[in-house]
Amino acid sequence: MMNSVVDMKYMDWKEGLEPSGSFDKERVRVLLVGLSCDGYYSLPVRILALSADSRESLKARYDIRFVDYDLSAGNDVVLECIESWSPQIVAFSVNVWSRDAVFSLVASIKKLDPSRCILAGGQEMTNSVVDYLEMVPALDYIIDGEGEIPFGQFLDNWDEQSGRLADVSRVTGLHYRHGGGSLRTGSADIITSLDEFPSPILMGLVPLKKTRRLGVLLEGTRGCPYRCSFCFEAYRSCKPATVSMARLRAEIEYMQERGAVLFHMMDPILCNSDSERLREFTAMFAEITGRSSRRIVLSVEAYGDHLTKEMVAQLGDTTIVDIGLQSTNPKTIKEIHRHYSEEKFSVGIRHLMEAGLATNVYLIPGLPYETFSTALRGVCFLINQRPTRIFLNELCLLNGTELRERAEEYGYEFDDAPPYYVKSSRWISAPVLSILCRAAKDLVRRYNLSFASLSLRSKVLQDYNNMRDGVVVVNLGGGCGWSCSGCRDSGRRDSNDPSVDISELCSLSMGKDVEIVVGDYIELQVLLNVAAQFQLSGAQRIKLVAPLTFFRDIDDITKMVNTGIWHYRTFVGSICGDVDNIVLDFHKVRESIQLLGRKFKVNGFGVRPHLEVVLLSSEDDVPELQSMIEVVRKEAESIAMPSLAGDAEFLNGLFADAVTSEEVKELVKSSAGSARTAGRDYWPKVSETAVRQVFNESEDLDLVCKYLEDLDLLSDGHVCPPCFRAVV
Repeated sequence: MMNSVVDMKYMDWKEGLEPSGSFDKERVRVLLVGLSCDGYYSLPVRILALSADSRESLKARYDIRFVDYDLSAGNDVVLECIESWSPQIVAFSVNVWSRDAVFSLVASIKKLDPSRCILAGGQEMTNSVVDYLEMVPALDYIIDGEGEIPFGQFLDNWDEQSGRLADVSRVTGLHYRHGGGSLRTGSADIITSLDEFPSPILMGLVPLKKTRRLGVLLEGTRGCPYRCSFCFEAYRSCKPATVSMARLRAEIEYMQERGAVLFHMMDPILCNSDSERLREFTAMFAEITGRSSRRIVLSVEAYGDHLTKEMVAQLGDTTIVDIGLQSTNPKTIKEIHRHYSEEKFSVGIRHLMEAGLATNVYLIPGLPYETFSTALRGVCFLINQRPTRIFLNELCLLNGTELRERAEEYGYEFDDAPPYYVKSSRWISAPVLSILCRAAKDLVRRYNLSFASLSLRSKVLQDYNNMRDGVVVVNLGGGCGWSCSGCRDSGRRDSNDPSVDISELCSLSMGKDVEIVVGDYIELQVLLNVAAQFQLSGAQRIKLVAPLTFFRDIDDITKMVNTGIWHYRTFVGSICGDVDNIVLDFHKVRESIQLLGRKFKVNGFGVRPHLEVVLLSSEDDVPELQSMIEVVRKEAESIAMPSLAGDAEFLNGLFADAVTSEEVKELVKSSAGSARTAGRDYWPKVSETAVRQVFNESEDLDLVCKYLEDLDLLSDGHVCPPCFRAVV
């Protein structure tokens, strides 16, 4: 597995490897430690270990190794590993997701052996607004900035006898203690070419199974020519360092031959400002992957308004393009130091979609000058561009960024602990921002649960030029046991409505959402056949609207999910016109809702349907609504309450409770962001009248309501089952 050019031994608990050979008592043991989100790997600890071990002068003095643990392994396991090897120097790569775990570990290490030297570096320690030497007494030194050269300087100047640095001034980018405080030796020396250090990939240090999520990380460029105020990269050198095409070729061939199918190109320049480099790289990637029997996918980053038709044509049909839009508000764009033309952005996205490329676009609600209405306007604009997937990321005031330094100026209130979520700003209050973020979660879940999104490793088949706006609604009938007064299906027992022309509706469904409405007597096979026809016709999403009594059997629901029905709208309650003769047992309601809230396997993908539950009750019957909410909230992403209009106190409490659940925040935090966003937080879908009461002090309230309606975040106000068909 190891390349003999660099005979470096290493440990990786996931691979089950142990240090080979006996300990060399003549050399100082150095251990680099990475703590990664589950399923990912730490590139920095591999690079630092290799760069130091490749120098003969250091190799003669030091036995250098690394370990890379998933955070879920727990500190006890990591500590046991460290103590089993008993290194004299332990160096940590610290990121926003690992900071607290690392600080807890270093305290334990120092307690067990106070003489051991502990060094820290990484993004979280770079350009920090926090004096971490003061905050964490167990830390001895910090390297601030790129680590390859300073880490070598550190080892060059280490005095084994004293267990300290002989001359701190010879280590660039170093924070050290002096006179009761801390000092820094200046900026870290940086490399000018990424070819200056050995490749972790070519040394066999990238485990294949750790590349399944983000892919094989190809560091094509380090540094960024842009100065976005929310990003770590803004303070790097203005002249990015690049890697040679020869090395990239060798890395791709090495991993592709070993079974890798996904590569992630870390290069903000590739698709933005160097067309020749893009042409050379994409031609090389196509040549390599063209020899493989497997489909190889490449993920790249780009600015949407920089993309030309010629650039897109070079990317190939197996490329996933990530685009950080972040905001569409002109004041915000200017303040965060970005350049953006809405017209050029739309053209760039259109080129990608016409080429059939999978496209992910990102927004960040809460940036400077962003209000509730401008943020919603940005979401509406983004959805209208029809990217494959959208992401609305909560704003975090990352340590070492301009936004963090100017937090007081912007009036930001934010969490002190990572990932430093913003709670409010000068332009948006804490309650409104939390509501905005919860709405974003619902939108992302709904939008991304599409046929195109869940097949990102396959070519996007939709014909962009023939896509149409709107929703195709087909009512299959099927009779209904609810006997609602005034409904055409009440009392009917036939399986479907023979008057529905499915073929004509299918011809209109390309790129649209399809809403299939049925009663609880519909024949399952009829429904499955119709859903399959719409999927084959190019529909984006299929939603089933049906009474809760239709969802009785997990096998039937599994068949529906496997046929592409991933969105569901049902109802709980008894009010429909003048009929009040149905009382559902809440225990049975919970059982049916839980069936729809499960996760299913579809062609290798995990699919958890999006569920909207409509609560039917008498107008402003708060006790009844509260009872029904408690029954359905743990499974539903959206709860519609069309009757709720006038109880201001309940409305405000409802939004506060629905979108700021500490239980869910802790769940997400403990699982490194992978937890489901439903649970005890959900989107409360109420009428425009109710929304105006909740946001009565907001600016641009008319625009807020318009955007919420456009995004299907308001209730339609009809207090009847969503499958109701009035007698004509």
